[in-house]
Amino acid sequence: MPQKLQATENDVRQVRQRLDDRQGDSYVRERIRQNVLGPAPKFDRERFWYVLLGCLLTSQQRSTTGAPVDRLLSLADFPPPYPDAEDKSKRSFGKH
Repeated sequence: MPQKLQATENDVRQVRQRLDDRQGDSYVRERIRQNVLGPAPKFDRERFWYVLLGCLLTSQQRSTTGAPVDRLLSLADFPPPYPDAEDKSKRSFGKH
């Protein structure tokens, strides 16, 4: 049975304080510049496919520099082609 999550006023105050404390952090400022400000990046079907596979893989294994997932995502021929219902030959990846 799911449990209800309830936040107190004190919880909200602590979270807001933590956010306020990090606003001057160079990492936070860079992430905001990179991910929030400016125009949205071009995001086509192939990029979506790459990001989707990357999310699935990195949620299962470590992806730090040099780890197997990092090496796989860095390959020039990754990801496998986007599944195309019109052309089933594109569905295979690697040697069989």
